[in-house]
Amino acid sequence: MGTIDLMKCDYDAAYEKFQKSLEIDKMIGDRAGEASTLHNLATIELKKGDHESARKKFETILKIRRQINDRLGESSALHALATIDLNQGDYEIAREKLEIVIKIRQHEGDRSGESSTWHQLATIDMRKGDYYSALDEFEKSMQISLQIGDRTGVASALSGIASIDQYKGDYDSAKSNFEKAMRIVTQIGDLACEASILNNLATIDLNNGNYDLAREKLEKAMKIVQQIGDRVGEATILNSLAAIDMDKGNHILAREEFEKAIKIMQQISDRRGEASILINLAQIDQIERKQYAALEKYKNALKIMQQIGDRAGIAGAFIQLGILAWNQGRMREGLQLVALCCFMVASTGHGDALRDLEVLSSMASELGYNQEQLDALQKEVAEAYQKDRGQSLIDAAFPKG
Repeated sequence: MGTIDLMKCDYDAAYEKFQKSLEIDKMIGDRAGEASTLHNLATIELKKGDHESARKKFETILKIRRQINDRLGESSALHALATIDLNQGDYEIAREKLEIVIKIRQHEGDRSGESSTWHQLATIDMRKGDYYSALDEFEKSMQISLQIGDRTGVASALSGIASIDQYKGDYDSAKSNFEKAMRIVTQIGDLACEASILNNLATIDLNNGNYDLAREKLEKAMKIVQQIGDRVGEATILNSLAAIDMDKGNHILAREEFEKAIKIMQQISDRRGEASILINLAQIDQIERKQYAALEKYKNALKIMQQIGDRAGIAGAFIQLGILAWNQGRMREGLQLVALCCFMVASTGHGDALRDLEVLSSMASELGYNQEQLDALQKEVAEAYQKDRGQSLIDAAFPKG
């Protein structure tokens, strides 16, 4: 019965039933049953944003699975732990676990598990800006899911490929793939995925200036995530609603929404989400002429992005720092930071790369740089990043006192 409630996204009812099942499993000494029930409880905790409690349960599951020599169960627990690491921005720790998982699943012939593992590896590469590797891994996941008739897996892979299209600025292709995924998830009744795709489609509407369409999708998505208790989804949608209000000039409401979203991100230890919202809040600070507050948020966002290895996020923080320095009159120092952004984003294929280069060219032209001088500057900032990850350039742009 708990499984049915879980499929319906009635997490509270499912949790209560699984707790009763766990008591029975322990009473009769059913170790495999105990591990399975703990897995369901931990999955609900993940959905509700309680990552640390979920981690403890998955670690217990891993011990049990190894004790009873259940290799597929072991891979499932490792996969779940890797997912928590991924969501908290610990990408390389997650990758280490997933590489063990995929070996087990390939050896055991677990095709569905192999597909989901390729999907998680692709997500890591996508977040680190390696879109070419990510696309290859999503396509491997898609191919397996098609072969075994796993419609959920197909929808997940389509959403992943669409996200890459979105990052690269190919919004038409992204919309097409998200809509294909949406048709599948609505047919199979996956509410969490439906809300996630609605959020992504709304982001495309927002980029195209279709604010009313975007808000309509986000309000529908918000109803779903609140209905199923998906706190991660709620924070993501709040962030998107705030982006609409910010674009429309309603900075007070946007700040309120961003602050609600960042509080959730901090509670669930979503470091990437926290850093992204810090950048948005810093932009509002700039608009409100709170320059020091903006600077501190940009620095904190950069620190997080560097810790988790998110190249696109690092680039985004550097360009904002560069624009801030430029607007404060330290134009050459601002140019250096924008050049560093372009160096970081150049190898990723991110859709913002062309826009960032246009900002760099405009600044360089205003300062009278020719192409040879600009090339020398880009080499200079690349060397500075290799030396101290750009800290000396930030210090020069924002001298103390």
